[in-house]
Amino acid sequence: MQRPHPPLVVNTATPGASARVGTDSVPPPRSAPPLLPAGADDPVLKLDGLIGYYRADASPRPLDPKRPLTDGSPVPRLVDLSPAHHDGNAVGSPALYETPMINGLPALRFAGGWYQFPTLRGTTGAPTLFLVGKRLPPFDTGPNRLDSLHTYGSGWLLGESLRILSAESDTAGAVHAVRSTNGPRRVLQSFVNGYSYEVRRRDAVRPLTWEAPVLGSRDDGKDVFQGLLSTAIVCDAALSDRTLSDTCRRSAHCCRAELRP
Repeated sequence: MQRPHPPLVVNTATPGASARVGTDSVPPPRSAPPLLPAGADDPVLKLDGLIGYYRADASPRPLDPKRPLTDGSPVPRLVDLSPAHHDGNAVGSPALYETPMINGLPALRFAGGWYQFPTLRGTTGAPTLFLVGKRLPPFDTGPNRLDSLHTYGSGWLLGESLRILSAESDTAGAVHAVRSTNGPRRVLQSFVNGYSYEVRRRDAVRPLTWEAPVLGSRDDGKDVFQGLLSTAIVCDAALSDRTLSDTCRRSAHCCRAELRP
C-alpha cells in the first residue's frame, strides 16, 4: 500500500506570524521525469485554474515554418499553451531565444525588456505561480496597483504588508513557486525546487488585484530582469500541496544542469 504523500508544510501560524522553512541557499531539485512536450499528455494542461502556460520552446511555436526559432532570435510574443490563450507581448527589447540552455531545453534570455499580458486575469484571489529559470524573474499581477502580488527583491509581496522571502542563485537555475490563499485566512507561501521556503499569514490583506500583469519587470521598467527563463505557469487556484510539489518536480529537471553564464 502506497503511503500518503505528506504535506509540504503544516501552517499553524497565528495572524501576522511567519515561519521560515528554507535556508539561505537554493535547495537541490528533487528527482522528476523529463518535462513532456506541450500537448494533450502534458500534465500542466490539467492543473486546476490554469490561465497561463508559457515555455521558451513555444514562443513562437517552433513548428511554424513561417517563423522558425534559431539561437539569438528575438521573441516578440509569448505564446500561451493553456486553453485560455493569454499571449504576452514584448515591451522594449524582446528576450532572446537560446538553446540548449537548461538541461538541453531552450530558455529566454532577458536583456532589458519584459512582457505584458493584457488579457491575463484571475478571479479567485488565490493564485499559484511557477517560474523556472536563473534568478527570480520579476512578476506583477497588477503593475502600479497596491493590492497586487509581485516579486519584491528576493521574495514576494502581496498588497503592502504580506511579504515572504525566496531563494535565488546567480549561477544555477531553480523552480520558483508562490501560492496565496483567499478568504478569512490569508496565507502566502514560497517554494524553491519543490521545497517550502517561507510561509506567512496576515488576514487583514485585501483581495488580490489583476490588471495587465507583467513578466520580467517591476515599477514600469525600473526593476528589469537580467537572467534566463524557461517556463512560467499561472493558475487561478491555490493548488494543493501534492499538486504543487508534483508540478515542481516535473519542472525541476530543467534546472539540474548549471546554466551558462
